[in-house]
Amino acid sequence: TNLTWLRYLQEQSPSTAMAVYVRNYPSLFRTELVIGGWNHAAAIGLALMQKDQGDEEAANRLLDAVWAYIERSPIDYPYATAAIHVIRGNADGAVRTLAKGANDGARYGWWTLDKDTLFSPIWSDPGFQKMISELQVDMQKRLAEVRAAEQSGQISAFPP
Repeated sequence: TNLTWLRYLQEQSPSTAMAVYVRNYPSLFRTELVIGGWNHAAAIGLALMQKDQGDEEAANRLLDAVWAYIERSPIDYPYATAAIHVIRGNADGAVRTLAKGANDGARYGWWTLDKDTLFSPIWSDPGFQKMISELQVDMQKRLAEVRAAEQSGQISAFPP
């Protein structure tokens, strides 16, 4: 989700987006791909672009490399895993992965899931809609708890 802007650029100006990928992520264009925590999201975005342009082989090569990185990583990457599922047309896998991640506490970036066009193929999925609704309710509850703690003086809205 941290590269939503670049995927938006892909939709508006694919040639400009490709120039950004080439300049900022040269490791994604090597014969032997180098994928890590610093560029896996870019690799997924580039794979989406390649797929949209009809280069399934290049897209799958990147997605396979990202998948391999995720599998050997000690860190969970639910959004990246779900994005790979979406790009490969596995809506059920994407929704299950996102729901599991949300239930396990992976809340970073949840607010972009229903805005990031990468996930548009699953927006109408009932499981996705249910998950987003539950996350919104939970976040409203947490916000109310924070506001109550501010009003009671337990925490300060602004540092002293």
